[in-house]
Amino acid sequence: MLKKSDPEKARELMQLAQEDVTARWHMYEQLERIFDPTNGNGSQPNKQPSYSGTQTVKPLKAVTQDDRS
Repeated sequence: MLKKSDPEKARELMQLAQEDVTARWHMYEQLERIFDPTNGNGSQPNKQPSYSGTQTVKPLKAVTQDDRS
């Protein structure tokens, strides 16, 4: 509809939309390179994370109105 009523504006908006899509695509490609566990070559990385022992999480104590005074 906009293409018929205002072709120049429609072209401008399509160009802006394409620029946005291209920028997002490049961002996702960068994120993939950063977080790809196969290092982009289909094989597993040489260094695996090491976990020594287990961590114990202490439960939180509920704070009541009486505790605040």
